[in-house]
Amino acid sequence: MDNNFRQTISLGLNIPIFNGWQAQTAVRQAKINMLNQQLSVDQAELKLKQDVYKAHNDARNALQKYYAAQRASDAAKRAYEFAQKWNELGLTNTVEYLVIQNNWYRAEANRASAKYDLIFKLKVIDFYLGKELKL
Repeated sequence: MDNNFRQTISLGLNIPIFNGWQAQTAVRQAKINMLNQQLSVDQAELKLKQDVYKAHNDARNALQKYYAAQRASDAAKRAYEFAQKWNELGLTNTVEYLVIQNNWYRAEANRASAKYDLIFKLKVIDFYLGKELKL
């Protein structure tokens, strides 16, 4: 048994001959990743800018809509007041009176809707300006 016992020693040597190409590829890949991240940042900034412009335009449109709804409500209220007087004098029938009254109620509902839409749009702008959101 002692005669069949062998001892071996091995020595391994690893010479990175092609490691230079791997390092160059890794550097190029890192540069590409850095450029991709910069493009992502630029894209996010552009999207934010577009969102702010859209919020501004939405608020302006909501303001105009509110003014128009307010004028329509005022006109419908005057028409209702005239219809009420005509109804008291017996110059109009009940159906016409109720139609005018419903038109006034509808105009008031549209004005209230436009008002709260405007408030919401203004709060969106406040959010983009970094202001505290409260009613």
